[in-house]
Amino acid sequence: MLGLKKLGLVRSAIIGTLLVGASFNSSATTSEDYEKALRAYNVSEYDEAYIHLKNSLQKDPENLAAKILMGRILLINGYLVAAEQEFTEALSMGADINLLAEPLGNTWLFLNKYKDITEFNQTEKLSGENRRDWLQITATACVRLEDLLCAKREYSKILNDYPTHVPAMNGLASIALQQDNPDLARNYINRAEAVDSENAITWRLKGQLAYLEGDTQSATEFLQQALTFNREDPIALRNLVDLYLQAKDYDRARLFVAEIIEDTPNDPLAILLNSWLESREADEIIDNEKLEQLNEFMAQLSPELIASQPMLLYISGLTNFFNNNMEKAAKDFTSYLQQESDDIQAVMMLSQVYLATQQYKQALILLEKHQTALLENPESALILGDLFIRQNKAFKAERLLQRLELRYPDNAKLQLFKIKLMAARGKQQEALAILDNSFEQNKSNSSFLFAYSLMHLQAQDFEKSLLGAQLLTEMFPDEAEVYNLQAGILIRQGELEEAKRAIEKALSLNPTLFPAKFNLAATYSRLGDIDKSNTLVEELLTLSPQHIETLLLKAFNAARQGQNNEAKQLYLDILVISPANVAARQRLVTVYQNEGDLSTALYHLDRLLKDNFDNPDYLLDKASIQISMRLQNEAQKTLNIVQNFIAGDAPRLVKFSNLNLQLGNDEQALDAIHEAQKAAPNSHFIALSRVRLLLQLDKQTEAEALLN
Repeated sequence: MLGLKKLGLVRSAIIGTLLVGASFNSSATTSEDYEKALRAYNVSEYDEAYIHLKNSLQKDPENLAAKILMGRILLINGYLVAAEQEFTEALSMGADINLLAEPLGNTWLFLNKYKDITEFNQTEKLSGENRRDWLQITATACVRLEDLLCAKREYSKILNDYPTHVPAMNGLASIALQQDNPDLARNYINRAEAVDSENAITWRLKGQLAYLEGDTQSATEFLQQALTFNREDPIALRNLVDLYLQAKDYDRARLFVAEIIEDTPNDPLAILLNSWLESREADEIIDNEKLEQLNEFMAQLSPELIASQPMLLYISGLTNFFNNNMEKAAKDFTSYLQQESDDIQAVMMLSQVYLATQQYKQALILLEKHQTALLENPESALILGDLFIRQNKAFKAERLLQRLELRYPDNAKLQLFKIKLMAARGKQQEALAILDNSFEQNKSNSSFLFAYSLMHLQAQDFEKSLLGAQLLTEMFPDEAEVYNLQAGILIRQGELEEAKRAIEKALSLNPTLFPAKFNLAATYSRLGDIDKSNTLVEELLTLSPQHIETLLLKAFNAARQGQNNEAKQLYLDILVISPANVAARQRLVTVYQNEGDLSTALYHLDRLLKDNFDNPDYLLDKASIQISMRLQNEAQKTLNIVQNFIAGDAPRLVKFSNLNLQLGNDEQALDAIHEAQKAAPNSHFIALSRVRLLLQLDKQTEAEALLN
């Protein structure tokens, strides 16, 4: 047995009556076993009841009362398929539908068989409360199918027969909230409260209504009241803690969760949230004792049970996320959002999973779909903004920024984002100048320092990038992450031994910091110690078997060791896990190009262009490969396209010039190098490149004029 008594998730959903009054023609040889089972069931001794029922059914497999009671016990303990079999067999053997509808309906709910519920056609003989309970189950199935019209119809049928039935009024209020109809929701909530002023779900809905109307103080009070009536309502608990977190009232959130844990020490959601809150202190990663306890809870549950309960899916997603099981976390959050599509916290968690696995396109699609909701939290909205920039959609980032500035005109992080956007639009030097001019008055601002450090790193100004990182280490001397940032800069700078020391410092503060271990593996790789790098790679892959960056490093190491076939297979494996992974496909292009397999290189480059058709680097690389394959006409077409995307971009204009020269387009080559020099007038390299080109084209007079 699964021992679900601790969780209280399944049993609370079973609302039917006991089988005290059931009377069937059971044989005399089984009646005693059945009576013993029934007595045990009525005092919640389910294991004992199960044993007596097995004896009864062995003696008489057609004992309908025993079969139905067996189904109920199997349902309580989470054996859903077996419970369904008992109920359907009893129904086919002629059992009274009034004794079966409610437990069978709940079983189908847990099994996600919502269509089976809405299409069930043997309910005409249901009467009284049994009919009411079936309508409630059907309404729930309709909600899960996102058929709110159907759900409203079923709830309304209940109220026609039972005008004071609170669950139906709560159901209609919930639908009204989903449809952004606060007045209708308030009407149903008030009616429900007039009937039962201590109904936990009604108070939770009051809290959600207050939140919808922007009254977070009342929302908090109502949710607290809901939890006084039902401490085990996971939705109210999470709504309340989310309010505390949104208000950045972490101390109050922590105290509240501690109170829940004191009342119910084994409450899995409270344990998880407590671990989450502790993790915000950054003193330890969330693989602590409480998370392990939560893992034990989740391990007891069948996949069917987890899939049947949205809150279990949410918890499963979070535990998998914190355990670095990103693939499972993505599946859990995706399944959860299919049932709770507007849960913005789950949306953000799924986006974090996508970002951790470099599935930037999926993260962008997800967050862009919820862009309006993200505007309520500028930090979340700026994650979307960063994705717009990463995916070369600066115009969308600009539009998002404008909407945010209307709401939050004095938000400093928006000003930092504006600078990043400026750099993305080709004005990197101007953006860096703004950062440099603002440095003195902002050098105690951690957000500014992160942006300062990272943007100078992108510009390969390692001295200033390190300055920002150094100030962060002085500001947060016990934060492993800032030393890891410092190490990342040193790695890019080629200062590998110094980078190794910074990583070792990070790991001394947090021995389990995954990114630091990865950076150490990457550093060993660059130092040429492939064996040590591979040892760490295998350790990292044990913790997270499908961590994309680690798999990329493993493939890179294989290529360094001359194992090109293994490297190519690893890159292809990465693309199976993450079909949109850009880095893997880019490296495949390079590997095939280096091997002289230009056709395959071109195939993978076209796949990159399919998702990013206006990427100038891909287009320039494509033209280069086409020239190598002597596909001059195709190369010319590609260059005609890329010309539209490189105006004012000096490095790309230089490459564009060289490719035109290879095609014999001398004038286009000269025009491009001239444009490059105008874009970067202080670049000696570009000036010399222009002189060299003029000499190559026998334009000596113009070349001498430039030199003079």
